[in-house]
Amino acid sequence: MFKDVLGEPLTINERLFQSAAGEWKLEKDDRHRYLLLLADTIKSPDEIWAYWEPLRDTPGKSRLVRRYIKAFDLADQQQFGYGVFELRDEGWTGTTLFMPRQDRSDAVRLRYINNQRAGSIIYRKGGVRI
Repeated sequence: MFKDVLGEPLTINERLFQSAAGEWKLEKDDRHRYLLLLADTIKSPDEIWAYWEPLRDTPGKSRLVRRYIKAFDLADQQQFGYGVFELRDEGWTGTTLFMPRQDRSDAVRLRYINNQRAGSIIYRKGGVRI
């Protein structure tokens, strides 16, 4: 259990690094190389966005989702940490945590992150502009 910058308890467990089928994703796109940066995405995000996501398997129902975003400058490239948590019966549970593909251009990575900014921004680190 970890409390985020808003004081909300987040469940950090293996699910953050597994596919829906339970397969490990740590090696996918070199995620394992960036674990400390990814942890910083949750501990000290630049932005947190919240929105209601419709449940695919239950028409008419939605789940509250939070997206955590953090920008990093690595090897003269702007990179982004990105994490998603869903509000479930047991509380805020992580569903994914990764850095968008490193082999893409800065513009492509920025466009991907901009597309994740859905719903309402509920936290922005003072003065940060991504």
